[in-house]
Amino acid sequence: AGCSNPKAPTGKSRDNVLGPGFRCEIDATRFQVQLVSQFGRQFMIGEAAFYALLDDFSGAYIGWAITPGPPKWDIARDALLNAFTDKTQEFKRLDLPYTSEDMPVKEIPTRLTADRAELVTNKAGVIPEMGVKVEIMASMRPDRKGQIERAIGAIKNQGKFYILPGSHVKNPGRRVDDGKSSASLTIKELERILVEKIIDLNLEPVPLSEIPTALVDAGYQSITRIGLYKWALENRPRHYRTLSPIEVFTFLLNKADTSATSVGINFKKMTFRSTRLVELGYGAEAKPITIGYTDRADQVWFYDERACELVAAQNDKDDRSEERRVG
Repeated sequence: AGCSNPKAPTGKSRDNVLGPGFRCEIDATRFQVQLVSQFGRQFMIGEAAFYALLDDFSGAYIGWAITPGPPKWDIARDALLNAFTDKTQEFKRLDLPYTSEDMPVKEIPTRLTADRAELVTNKAGVIPEMGVKVEIMASMRPDRKGQIERAIGAIKNQGKFYILPGSHVKNPGRRVDDGKSSASLTIKELERILVEKIIDLNLEPVPLSEIPTALVDAGYQSITRIGLYKWALENRPRHYRTLSPIEVFTFLLNKADTSATSVGINFKKMTFRSTRLVELGYGAEAKPITIGYTDRADQVWFYDERACELVAAQNDKDDRSEERRVG
């Protein structure tokens, strides 16, 4: 009789994770939903890539980003920016009835686990500059970041995206509906649906085996994913990073030199408005300004050196025009 060689235990991604932000996983997916422009629904913009950021300690979603087109580094970086941003601000942008109490996250992880595709790029060098340790997983090994793989699957399975207008089968062939004739959702409307799913999934209970002993000793028999994250922020050593507004501007935004007047910032043939421009001395004559931007077309940012704040200027064609600040 031969000797068997049992497989060695593989462990779990949350093993040896000391607290919230100690390690997070990031991954992307595409939704087979054709979208239209929020600036004119007669214009098609195609499908969107969606990134989710998951905290390994609690299993809670802590950040997200969405954009037309394929997954790429810039959108992964936007998910980190979203994780840092106070969620009350993000919920207001999406017209959702939640506050930061529902998602009390304003930190970035000290370790980030991702596929090679997102982080093997010259642009991704800013991540270690921020003090974040990068852990790149081997290709074709989704098990190495199993929590985020399951988390994205949960969003898709609960979302029933196949019934949305503009939805279609993956790689539709000839004479198969490609979703373009029924497309009516904007990217912001799809993002709103996705964030609703994230809120629901964050309220799922943590398995008893994953509840810290301190909580069990205190009488807790059930706690939600986001509840565990919030508890650990207050009761576990700090294992996350916070950023100053100037660090956000430096590391998490693309930069462009352009011009501004009291009316707004001129960028890519669009105008982005902020009342702060008048306070900073911008008038009728255009003056140079350095801005930060992402793939989103609804706002750009500039750094106010007087107040040490990062200020968002809103696209004057967007359906919301209120000013928002970071920091």
